[in-house]
Amino acid sequence: MSKTHKILIADVHPVFRDCIRLLLELQSEFNVEVVECVNGLEVIDLVKLHSFDLILLDIAMPVLSGLEVLRLLKNEMNLDAPVLMITSYDNKKMLEESIELGANGYIIKNASADELLFGIKLAFKKQKYFSSEVAALLLQNENTQFQSTFQKLTPREKQILILITKEKNNQEIANELQISPRTVEGHRERLMKKMNVNSTIGLVK
Repeated sequence: MSKTHKILIADVHPVFRDCIRLLLELQSEFNVEVVECVNGLEVIDLVKLHSFDLILLDIAMPVLSGLEVLRLLKNEMNLDAPVLMITSYDNKKMLEESIELGANGYIIKNASADELLFGIKLAFKKQKYFSSEVAALLLQNENTQFQSTFQKLTPREKQILILITKEKNNQEIANELQISPRTVEGHRERLMKKMNVNSTIGLVK
């Protein structure tokens, strides 16, 4: 039997919490135990009482904002569990502050269910994920053609591209993502075509 992942969903909107919980409970590949709360202070209190595998945290929280909660969790309580920001704010300053405070990712609420699940699965492994909209914010000062191309990549292609830039070979990427080396090679070839480069060095650049 697979491990049960204990998840804390911190969001003021009950409908959104219900949707995430249902989405998680429908996944056959992992079991989840979901705890919910509606303000930032409750997050702190619950973390003191329970051990969570993942915290999904909105920024617009009453009593304590999501950023204040993140600062307390990571900088004062030294929380090891990953924290994934799921918010309506596609604001570069908030995004950069979230990264500085130790968030494992930042996903805009209009993301698809597939993208949300993809980010959650990466967060379970303590890897980072940023949805397309916020990834573009991080690249605002980069080449505009690259920004446009990057936004068109699939979540899996973005993940593989990041691993390529870390100088991982096909076998290492396959092991980390639990896919076959041939699948990785196929993604690598499509990435080179989409990015209009002819080599791995070109992808890294």
